[in-house]
Amino acid sequence: MSLLAAALAWALLYDWQSPQRKTPFDSVGFLLLAAALICLQTVLNQGQDADWFNSTGLMGMLMVGLLMLAYFIVWELAERSPLLDLRLFARRNFAIGSLMLSVSFMIMYGLLSVLLVRLQVVAGYTSFLAGSVLLPLIFLSKPMASLVHRVIHRFDARLLVCVNMLLFAGYCYWISRYDFFGRGGWFTQPLWAQVLEGFCLGGLFVPLTTLFLFGLTPRRQIQAVELGGTLRVLGGSVASPLFGLFWERRSAFHQSRLIESFSRYDGFAGDITARLQAAGLHDQLATTKLAAIANQHAAILGLDDTFRLAAWLFMGLAATVWLARPVGPTPPVSGKEEQRQAALEDLMEEP
Repeated sequence: MSLLAAALAWALLYDWQSPQRKTPFDSVGFLLLAAALICLQTVLNQGQDADWFNSTGLMGMLMVGLLMLAYFIVWELAERSPLLDLRLFARRNFAIGSLMLSVSFMIMYGLLSVLLVRLQVVAGYTSFLAGSVLLPLIFLSKPMASLVHRVIHRFDARLLVCVNMLLFAGYCYWISRYDFFGRGGWFTQPLWAQVLEGFCLGGLFVPLTTLFLFGLTPRRQIQAVELGGTLRVLGGSVASPLFGLFWERRSAFHQSRLIESFSRYDGFAGDITARLQAAGLHDQLATTKLAAIANQHAAILGLDDTFRLAAWLFMGLAATVWLARPVGPTPPVSGKEEQRQAALEDLMEEP
């Protein structure tokens, strides 16, 4: 699948018949980047099943991927017509803005993938209900993005980014406080939290794009959008394995702690065992049921830890944005320039 994706990307990026192409396509850079991403993505996807550092094959693939990535960076810095203009990282606003966009999108995408699976596995949601929880993201993000685009020139972009990151942190903390143990409503809690995330997602791309395009010429702005979009896609591609791994490790930690605290001499444990036996579950069946309850409890606690980690990461991003140079307020631009800026923002939001 990775080779097929690389072939399709080659076909889409390289316009073989275009008479207006003035710069050659960096095929060496493309092949180096594709090889590095194939190796590193394979390590992330198979690491948990192959026991990470205990797998000689995965460690070899990791070394090859890192070498290809280092070779790609050196090649791009020396190439006259690079696939991605890495020299843009010499500009403070681009470096901070693009990395923040990549990391924030990685966190958001990773949390969504974890939440969707856990709602079905832990909370018993059907696929329809789990998908319905995300409806606010679809209906609120685009109107919010249009609103932010209209008011972005009135504020310092750093302020809007900071507020957005803090709202993301509040959303993550809210999720971590869900009543997954069934004492409250199951559907309305995540649904209302997704309303907040819909507003946050709508306000994510416009101020960050404005931040890292600041001070660039129109030609370099296009290159910056290409590089920023690539980093965003890369962040989304590693999000699910990373956050899934963190959730599994925290769940295993809580499971071991729960098992350690459960003893036949403990009054609470004895009461649960007696109730299970009264319900007709004896000996091995009662033990199996207790293990299932402990696994579910540990999964819930691991999910809470994952969202608390994300809340702290978003708070760190909210502080990081103030390292960038001030951007705005600025006077309103002409209609043609506004259309060009909107086109760049739309290009950044495209998957």
